[in-house]
Amino acid sequence: MKLRHVLLLPAALTLGLTCQAFVAPSEATASGSGTGIAQVSSDPENPSIGDVWINTTDHTMNWADAGGVTKISGMFTAWASTSDNLITSQNIRYLGAFRVPDGTIGCSNWNTCVFSYGGGPIGFNKDGNGGSGSLFIGGHIVAGLTAEITIPPIVNSSDIDDLNTASVLQSFVDITEGNRKNVNLGGATNGGSVYNGGFLVWGDKLIGSVYTYYDGNGSQYLSHYTSGLNLSTNGDFSGMFKLSNVAARLVGGYMCEIPASQQAAFGGPALTGQSGLSVISTSSSGPAVSVFDPSQLGVTDPVPATQLVYYPVNHPLAQTNTQNTLFNLTSAVTGIVFPEGYASVMFFGRHGSGEYCYGNGTSDQSLAGLPSGDGATYCYDPTDASKGPHAYPYKYQVWAYSTSDLLSVKNGTKQPWEIAPYSVWNFDLPFSNSAGSGHILGVAYDNVSRKIYVSQKSGDLVGQYGRNPVVHVLQIDEP
Repeated sequence: MKLRHVLLLPAALTLGLTCQAFVAPSEATASGSGTGIAQVSSDPENPSIGDVWINTTDHTMNWADAGGVTKISGMFTAWASTSDNLITSQNIRYLGAFRVPDGTIGCSNWNTCVFSYGGGPIGFNKDGNGGSGSLFIGGHIVAGLTAEITIPPIVNSSDIDDLNTASVLQSFVDITEGNRKNVNLGGATNGGSVYNGGFLVWGDKLIGSVYTYYDGNGSQYLSHYTSGLNLSTNGDFSGMFKLSNVAARLVGGYMCEIPASQQAAFGGPALTGQSGLSVISTSSSGPAVSVFDPSQLGVTDPVPATQLVYYPVNHPLAQTNTQNTLFNLTSAVTGIVFPEGYASVMFFGRHGSGEYCYGNGTSDQSLAGLPSGDGATYCYDPTDASKGPHAYPYKYQVWAYSTSDLLSVKNGTKQPWEIAPYSVWNFDLPFSNSAGSGHILGVAYDNVSRKIYVSQKSGDLVGQYGRNPVVHVLQIDEP
């Protein structure tokens, strides 16, 4: 095992030292003034000249040079320390992408049985398509229907016409059988918009989750359901179900399996979460996730769940109405991956990296900051003209947490909001455009091939019915 000391360092340090944030020993890029290249120490008890490390007891940064060890207090925080591998952006490679079928599928209605204005959530089915693997994927977001598609040969190209198109294995169906909005206490119908939040294939069942779009009262009480893998079978829906000890809007989204080697430590086999929803006071101001056992849905009521990370409005990951690199009211987390062999859990989503502004979006930069006539102001955002939070431009983003930090919450030594990601990075995808504005609709993971499937909003604008998603494929290196 490799001993790693993971650091959060400011962009500019005293003593002429500059250091890249979130460095691990294999990728340190710090440099000292007049002392050559700095490296994160793998043996702080016997440092070499140029080593830098965090003392996790007194939270000081330590710098070794020819004159000895310099200790700097009050400037640095150790966010994670583990004896296992922490995944970084360097461990993930882009493989390519594929298109989804265009037109209506399973009915003739263009705004229900289509992928346009949809493409999430997604769930990987290892036994699908005769064992080749397939994806369950949502269609038009308002209709809330689900289909199953093949995974065609992946092509790496910036020309959308070069990509292969998936075939339909099962046409669009409402797998909730009309129950999607029955999420209030006692299974009462929620009067607002309720959307599919996540898919997870679990044995012979498709596990689903749902969330209320705008819920200032926190009226959603139930969040999960089960269906069979044969979408044409009626009567196999079961739900909605409650997860204990956690609000429904904190779990009604992305899901993933916990690696078998980690399930005992985490106290369960799967993760489920949700964050960044309106109204934020009833959601999480940063990534949120809990442990649960999907096999207990419909067996134990409520299903036991244990929170691992969550940021209430009074303990946000970052100030939500500011420009920052971590989280604001334009951020959205829509996928999660827990890869075997790494001590990391990755959250995937979108983050507004520009100047934060609440108001009406405009593509006319000269109007930014001026009154818009309705009591608000104009915000420069050529991708979104609606009234609300803006922070153009928007980036695809990963928030990476260490398992040791998550377990510290599970074991009761820290509160869910007292931990933070050890690394945050942006990444690019081909076919990004103003219609997609950095949105990821869902993420699915094949834990055998270590492939991550990412559904990109509106990546394909040439479809007959408008804005189809594009599914991109990322590869995690062997640890």
